[in-house]
Amino acid sequence: MTMNDKYEMNVMNRSNRQPARTLRYSLRACGSMGLVVALLLIIASTSTNAQQPPRVLAPGVLHTISPEIEEGETVSPRADLIEITTARSYLKWQPQFSPVTRTLFERSQRVPLRRSIWGLEFTFKPFRMIEVDLPQASGKMQRKTLWYMVYRVRYLGEEVHFEKQREALSDGDRYVRFRNTKKDAEFRYFMPYFTLRSHTFAKEYLDRIIPAATDDIAAVEKVGAPILNSIEMANTKLIREDAETGKGVWGVVVWEDVDPRTNFFSLYIQGLTNAYHYKDTASELSKGDPIAVGRELEVKTLQLNFYRPGDTIDLVKDTVYYGLPNALPRPEIVYSIEEGDTLKSLAKRFLAGE
Repeated sequence: MTMNDKYEMNVMNRSNRQPARTLRYSLRACGSMGLVVALLLIIASTSTNAQQPPRVLAPGVLHTISPEIEEGETVSPRADLIEITTARSYLKWQPQFSPVTRTLFERSQRVPLRRSIWGLEFTFKPFRMIEVDLPQASGKMQRKTLWYMVYRVRYLGEEVHFEKQREALSDGDRYVRFRNTKKDAEFRYFMPYFTLRSHTFAKEYLDRIIPAATDDIAAVEKVGAPILNSIEMANTKLIREDAETGKGVWGVVVWEDVDPRTNFFSLYIQGLTNAYHYKDTASELSKGDPIAVGRELEVKTLQLNFYRPGDTIDLVKDTVYYGLPNALPRPEIVYSIEEGDTLKSLAKRFLAGE
């Protein structure tokens, strides 16, 4: 083979590779163009969703319960501090140069205990049911009917606090006067405690944390904001908001294995306020007894009544009505006693951040 033949063969090989190289460059260009188009479509859809106005619900869909903060809740009725008057009665004595009312024993009788009171606004959507596939301990999925309610809480401020006012009667004596004032905090926490009570069968159900149902519930409700479960809600700060523009925080409470024959039930909600009553029930105390032994605490609780005219077939198609038949729906405020409630547990649940 001559040199000219080799040169012609190299030219032919290069000319044969040229179309493949051109095709590769064309594919790269098409891929780049497709990526650019996809990014433009994503940006356009995002901007379109951002420009969509918030969902407007029909009148009557949302029920709002305003916080009922009463000034009388800032002080407890006068009562004896039984840790002193009963358990340490030996502290009673008669001074020689001062009035007996100045002694610790006398001052521990008929004492009014004062505290600041706050409250949260509670708004809820209609009570509903949904069928969801839930993972079981066996590793399989089981379809269950869940009872749930979507709600919103807002902190609007307007707390009631007490302040000391010292006014001198004379140069050597003073007495303390208290007055209530309105104050706001930067934020509050909602420590939700929900109890569903079936009046038909006298059963009570606590809410469940079921992450597998959150997405399905959010797809049905479409509130336009994240929906938190009870644990997530307890860890979320409720920043003070304006009543007109505040969006609040949305949550959901879910129950599992509720008796399907339940027609009349009530929902008891604690944690919307720190108001409470207390009553001492201990008849005898000794020096070594712990503080607040035998003391019952009645927590201010919101009661919502519902009824469901239906049967045990296709529960998700039944309508749950707020209120009672032939009566105007209205919330009720009750003071309930929960087993295990102590001063320490209530302080941890309701007084966080104070």
